[in-house]
Amino acid sequence: MVVLAGGGGEAVVTTLAIVGKGFITVAYSSAYVITTDNYPTSMRATALGCGTSVARVGSIASSFVGGTLVSISSHLISSLAH
Repeated sequence: MVVLAGGGGEAVVTTLAIVGKGFITVAYSSAYVITTDNYPTSMRATALGCGTSVARVGSIASSFVGGTLVSISSHLISSLAH
């Protein structure tokens, strides 16, 4: 958590988010390059297909879970406020 005395906090948070995204991209790219040396093509293709399928199911489920969490939190906030 970034705590700043004064203004300009949004710029720092945005900069840290972009730097973090860069590190994630480098880590993913490095892992992808390393796996090409260590695993055969058929195993990599199967793993990539399974990972893509799980990611698609997760993206579909996230809209339902997010909607449920929003409705629960709005009911919780309204009940605590009264």
